[in-house]
Amino acid sequence: MKTIVPNIPDAALDQHMAIMAMTGGGKSFTTRVIVERLLDADRRVCILDYTGVWYGLRSTADGKKAAYPIVIFGGEHADVPLNEAAGPTLAKIVAEGNRPCTIDLDGMTVGAQQRFATAFFEELYRLNSKPLHLVIEEADEFAPQHGAPGTERMMSAVARIFQRGRRKGFRAIAITQRPANLHKRVLTQCNSMIALRLVAPQDRKALGEWIKGHGDADEGQAVIDSLPKLKVGEGYVWAPEQGVLKRVQFPLIKTFDSMRAPVDGEANEPATWADIDLDAIRDEMATAIDEAAANDPKKLKAEIKRLQTELAKGAGIAPGAITEAEQRGLDRGRRLAHEFVAGKKVAPFVEKSREIFEDLISGLASEINVYLGTKVDSPLPATPAPNAAHRARPP
Repeated sequence: MKTIVPNIPDAALDQHMAIMAMTGGGKSFTTRVIVERLLDADRRVCILDYTGVWYGLRSTADGKKAAYPIVIFGGEHADVPLNEAAGPTLAKIVAEGNRPCTIDLDGMTVGAQQRFATAFFEELYRLNSKPLHLVIEEADEFAPQHGAPGTERMMSAVARIFQRGRRKGFRAIAITQRPANLHKRVLTQCNSMIALRLVAPQDRKALGEWIKGHGDADEGQAVIDSLPKLKVGEGYVWAPEQGVLKRVQFPLIKTFDSMRAPVDGEANEPATWADIDLDAIRDEMATAIDEAAANDPKKLKAEIKRLQTELAKGAGIAPGAITEAEQRGLDRGRRLAHEFVAGKKVAPFVEKSREIFEDLISGLASEINVYLGTKVDSPLPATPAPNAAHRARPP
């Protein structure tokens, strides 16, 4: 039986969306309901799993039957291991393939996550051309309103997907427990919104800013005032372009609840998982890795250096001779420039330059005379005295 998500039109799911709630308010649970609906419709889905809880999609709610054959990259339940350098490779697989997947970043350090995410988002934007539902857990971590130095490029890569990604097929879902921390370049580009329980005034204020650009202010204030009182899993679906604003209780998920904190002595693992074709995935990874290696700038530079060395050997030139000659030329140029600046050869240089310039002007005048059959003088103005007033340029 397919999951029914109340009051979310298909048209709203084909646009960018923000899902916000304080921790424990049910935002990940709500997003899981939406993702199940997308998978039932055979949509292309990629989930950036910041906390490592999306593996439950592979099993039914009771953990006894297979559910969705979604590939897990990275993390404790990885089908394919992941490291911080795999961003471009994985982006190519996602952009060119049709398999739904989760990318588990929970095992990486914050720095490694940022390096991976920056390269992944940039390359995914460059390569993707088909409809893709990109789900970003804890989106404020990847597009912070006030990020630490060094996060600017990552934030810009995420914002670019939300601002300009529609024409390239992106339908992005930003999930956050701190709307106030999510960059406005991302939040303002979301066409629809699901708001569950929010208590912090600054987070409700951020929602108010979204309402100013998308919805009715009076209706919005009523929504904002009621957010602290909502129950877990209860929230507002607001899709202004589709004329939808309704308070709803979201249904139960039909896949394994891997988001729930396990009770003491309980192993929060499903007994049965959906199978996937690991051989095909590994082949795709291997091909993508080979292509990435072939285009790696560091390796290309190393290959150029190797070829230069081989060429020098073939010409009977000692190894390193080319590099040494380049350095000698550079040093000589610096020495001559220093001598000019120090005044040792400035006067002769200026005089020689003037002679060359005079010859150039005279030659040009002669050519004009020949062409026009007229007389054109080409006197050069006298060199002004050091303190002479600036002479107006002749018309």
